[in-house]
Amino acid sequence: MNLQAIETAIRAFLQCRDGQDLVFPRPGEAEVDETWLTKFAYFGPLVSEFNDSLDAGFEQENFTLDKKIVDLRNAFAHGRLFTDFEKFPARLWKFGTKNSNGKILVEFSELLTPEWLLKNHNFAAREYGKVLRCFKRRKYKGLR
Repeated sequence: MNLQAIETAIRAFLQCRDGQDLVFPRPGEAEVDETWLTKFAYFGPLVSEFNDSLDAGFEQENFTLDKKIVDLRNAFAHGRLFTDFEKFPARLWKFGTKNSNGKILVEFSELLTPEWLLKNHNFAAREYGKVLRCFKRRKYKGLR
């Protein structure tokens, strides 16, 4: 949930940064204008755009997002969850593209133990908090 929320918060931040209102489409609308909230954008470039938007000094020191959040989010969004047991822990794999040897790169492989899940839940919550605190510091409206 925090991984999905952080993307929305970054998009809202960028929308406000550009002086646009935070307006979501109404249910049932078939077409909408392109905004930071609606346009197709990969998560990694969104994180970079957010980090590049931070003012030097306090904002960069306190709100810069750790790029590891991209790997974590992408693993959950695009990875494969597998267990050969009937219960957890499962392993989360994310595969990349084919290399010059014709082999697929393994980009992510983690055993989802309770400790690992808690550690990464807390990490994602901290990164999400950075976006919210910067949003509030700039007095942008629309996120809680």
